[in-house]
Amino acid sequence: MQTRPPSESEGIESRARTFARYCLISGLSFSLNLSLTALLHEVVGASEVLAFGAALVVVFLLNFMFMRYYIFAGTTRSCGPQLIMFSVSSLCFRGGEYVVFIVIQAVIGPPYLASIGTILVVSFLTKFVLYHTVVFKRHSSQDGGVVHSVGTGSESQLMKSEATENLKVSANS
Repeated sequence: MQTRPPSESEGIESRARTFARYCLISGLSFSLNLSLTALLHEVVGASEVLAFGAALVVVFLLNFMFMRYYIFAGTTRSCGPQLIMFSVSSLCFRGGEYVVFIVIQAVIGPPYLASIGTILVVSFLTKFVLYHTVVFKRHSSQDGGVVHSVGTGSESQLMKSEATENLKVSANS
């Protein structure tokens, strides 16, 4: 049975589906964060600070699981190092968003909600790229990509992974 490498349009479609899943889970995470905070405060009686903190922890862990097993399924890294990379990148993004907000407000001084909205959209898109290419990368860079077997016996050929092919296309552009 012969298989072929994905065409460029199939690669774009795959990334579009991945991005759609990322958007869906991000929206659900936002809703869950608000709902869980309200539930813990209004029903359970936890303070606002404790309720929001607990919701952040729960949503953070759920986000990691969804990123690893649903959005970027097929990752080859082990869970522990990946959780550390996800945690560090999340902290860096939050810190970076805050610093950029302070700088924009001090230098340009636009309406604060416009600044926050712009910063969060840019951060959201940048996180997707980082998660897709580094944190939840599907193939390790050490082996030059996952090797796929095509055919059987003497027909066997080796193909580079999608990540390696994308690097070649990017380099030629």
